[in-house]
Amino acid sequence: MVFATAADFRILVREYAVATKKPLKFVKNEPMRVRVKCVNADCDFFVLCSQVGKSTDLSIKTMDKNHTCGTSIKIPTISVKWLAKRYVNKVRRTPTISMKAFIDNVYDDLKVEISRSTAHRAIKAAGYLMYGNETRHIMPGSTVIIKQEEQKFQRIYVCPSPLKKGFLAGCRRFVCLDGCCLKGSFRSQILAAVGLDADNGIYPVA
Repeated sequence: MVFATAADFRILVREYAVATKKPLKFVKNEPMRVRVKCVNADCDFFVLCSQVGKSTDLSIKTMDKNHTCGTSIKIPTISVKWLAKRYVNKVRRTPTISMKAFIDNVYDDLKVEISRSTAHRAIKAAGYLMYGNETRHIMPGSTVIIKQEEQKFQRIYVCPSPLKKGFLAGCRRFVCLDGCCLKGSFRSQILAAVGLDADNGIYPVA
């Protein structure tokens, strides 16, 4: 089995862990090499997925799929991002869903337990996904990128498709950055990519 990215393999590992109720962990998690073991030290289960030759693809190189342990409803490999993608439509239908209701939904669907902290972060992450998906739905061709590190929001990039088309159709091929500081509770910066239109006016691009 060949994977385009390590992220694709990690998704498969999470799906497998949830389906089999086997608690797995990533002991090596690199862009071109991922190693997975069972959290039970006495269990022989082991998978190594690494780079195929000089290509950017990855494949499973070594595997011992024999489990000598029992099942568990606590799966460490379940991530906030994975939950957010799986339940984004649920959160869209019920935007005021409580953490308890979300936890109950996950247990009813997957028969696994998640913490209140994980539920809280997954609901927030689903909200970020909803914003990006809705923007792309209303304005096809738009770009929305949300950056998270260690499950914490870092930054968001938005480039609506009408602004892209307007820039290409009537602006000079010149782009620079314009920024301002935020003075509210969350002190940070807003940066805008801007160009010049035919009248030398500032034209926002992203």
